[in-house]
Amino acid sequence: MPEFFITKYALKDGKLQVFSQDVTIPSNHRVMLRIGDYPSFFTVGIDAFTDRESAMAAIDKMRKREIQSLKKQIAKLEAMKVQ
Repeated sequence: MPEFFITKYALKDGKLQVFSQDVTIPSNHRVMLRIGDYPSFFTVGIDAFTDRESAMAAIDKMRKREIQSLKKQIAKLEAMKVQ
């Protein structure tokens, strides 16, 4: 049974979700995993990975992008002057 590493909520939860479910990846690279009672769809290579190393690299990239975004927001707020 293949394992899927879900990175979609990693920055929000601080956890890498791992699911072991018998799933085939269709040609559109979308995978459906059943989380609780509801199916959830993830895109393989973007928010779902089949190996831990790729998932961790994606999380690191997401984290760096979020830090850059927050730095821009801080700079904008520091430059703002209230009239």
